[in-house]
Amino acid sequence: MYRLVLIFSLLLLSTQTACTNLNASNTDNQKLTLSKLSQDHGGSSDSSMKSQRDYKENINTPKAPEPFQENDFSISYRSMLINQETDVKNMISKLGYGKGYEDSNKGYISGNGYFRRWNLSYPDYDDPEIRFIILSKIEMEDQELVDGASFLEAVSLQSPKFRTQRGIKVGDTLEKVLQLYGKPDSMKDNILIYSKDKLKLKIMLDDGKDRIFNILIIYRNQPDLNEESDGLE
Repeated sequence: MYRLVLIFSLLLLSTQTACTNLNASNTDNQKLTLSKLSQDHGGSSDSSMKSQRDYKENINTPKAPEPFQENDFSISYRSMLINQETDVKNMISKLGYGKGYEDSNKGYISGNGYFRRWNLSYPDYDDPEIRFIILSKIEMEDQELVDGASFLEAVSLQSPKFRTQRGIKVGDTLEKVLQLYGKPDSMKDNILIYSKDKLKLKIMLDDGKDRIFNILIIYRNQPDLNEESDGLE
C-alpha cells in the first residue's frame, strides 16, 4: 500500500513538472511571437511612416523646372493647337471672328499706313476669355483696304478656363508659378517674364502680387506701329 502511494505521488509530481515545463515553454513561445510581431509591426510602421515622410517631402518640395521647350508656348483652343506657326487665315476659317467683331472696329488696336494690329476675341469682344493679337499688312484689293499677310503675335489668356502647357491658369498663386516655372528671367513690377529665344511668357499678377491676373504668350516682337516700317518684325 505504501509503495502504491509512493508511485502515485511520483507520477503526480512528474505530471505537474511536465505541465510546468510545458506552460513555461508556451509562455516563452508567446513572448517570442509577441516580440517578433512587435518587431514586424514596428518595422512596418517605420516603413509606413518613412513612406509618408517621403510623400510629404515630395509634395512640399517642388521639382526643379525642366528647360523650356517650344511646346511650353503653345495653347489649345476649341480642339485647335495654337503656336508660333499658326496660320491666321486658317484659324479664322475654323473659329470665325467672334461676336462683336464689326462693332469693335474689327478688333483694331493700333496701326499706320502699312500695318494694323488687331485682335480676335472669343467668345465675344465685350467679355473675352481669350484674345489673339494679330499683325496684318495692309493691302489694296478692288479699291478696298484689306488684311494681307498676317501673323499671330500673341495670345492673351483672360479666363481660368485655359491653362498653359505646364498647368497654370488665371487665378493661380505665385507659389504655383514658381513651382512649375522656377525663377523668372526678368521681373518688372508685377509681371514675371519667362523666355526661350524669341518666345516669351508674361505672367501678370494682381495688385497684391499673389495671384495670376493675366497670361500673355508672345510669339513675335511687337513693333511700334507709330513708326513707319516696310516689313514685319
